[in-house]
Amino acid sequence: MLALGYLARYAASRATVARYLHRRVENAEASGRAQVVPEEIGPLLDDLERLGLIDDDAFARTKGGSLSRRGYSARGLAARLKEAGVDEAPVQGALEALEDEGDSDLKRAWRYAKRRRIGPYRPSSERVERRMRDLAALARRGFDLQIAKAVIDAVEADDSPGPPAALTEVEDRSS
Repeated sequence: MLALGYLARYAASRATVARYLHRRVENAEASGRAQVVPEEIGPLLDDLERLGLIDDDAFARTKGGSLSRRGYSARGLAARLKEAGVDEAPVQGALEALEDEGDSDLKRAWRYAKRRRIGPYRPSSERVERRMRDLAALARRGFDLQIAKAVIDAVEADDSPGPPAALTEVEDRSS
């Protein structure tokens, strides 16, 4: 019942649900009202997976798309999914699905710059002074230096969701 309630509220990987259930069991044991034995968690997770209530592939694709829209690089996206306990194969599948849709690190970097109002989205009077901070913000997000420089040093921002057309050659060289 605990697992179903959790899954009704949150999209979760198998590892996340397992951590939640183990934490709940530990808390119940500490208070003396344990109802679930830790050995029962594995078979319960297997049942939930077989019923399709836990699907790490679908979770990785959904969460990966969400992180991509928020401006995470492929490296940052993979790290966040691995933190959630998703194995390597679903992570790679999610990254390949994003690439197949035409979503690249350069486009994600532009989305992040626009959302944070850095680089070409910053007032021109502050751009030179804040250039290193803007580069560092993109680096912390997992973008490589070539992409970060292409975005931050762009002359002007385009209102389209992707990068201005003049910068698409950077994307071709980085792939």
